[in-house]
Amino acid sequence: MGRLLDQVEDFFMTEGWKYGKMEDRNAVSLNMLGRSAAFEVVGIEDEQRETLTFYTVAPNRVPEDRRVDVAEFITRANYGLRNGNFEMDFADGEVRYKTFIDVEGGELSPKMAQNMFTSNFTTMDRYYPGLMKVVFGGAAPKTAVAEIEGI
Repeated sequence: MGRLLDQVEDFFMTEGWKYGKMEDRNAVSLNMLGRSAAFEVVGIEDEQRETLTFYTVAPNRVPEDRRVDVAEFITRANYGLRNGNFEMDFADGEVRYKTFIDVEGGELSPKMAQNMFTSNFTTMDRYYPGLMKVVFGGAAPKTAVAEIEGI
């Protein structure tokens, strides 16, 4: 593992969380139970660029016939988010939330890794019920985001 993932691992160990190493990708992965679902969270380090990316992956794939509405939901949700963004793979319907940090010339502390992880995971957990209302409940994307954001 690289120096950035060392800090992530320190944070995970402090929390007592079990995680797996993905040596072929220079990444770590763990399963987290939120208020709305169980999610896989992956942290990936790019040693050459000195960057760290976290992804929290939604447990359901979006059916092809719902992807345009989910794209609208994601666009509306992304507007105004300060740190990170939702993404959807139109090919397979995977939805994930991404946070990213570039630490070139600096250092990443375990606290910074914790803040980045927490922001990532809690944002997905917060928006996931609205996402599911759009996917399976036929909710309008604008309405689903407004409910989440209290607009």
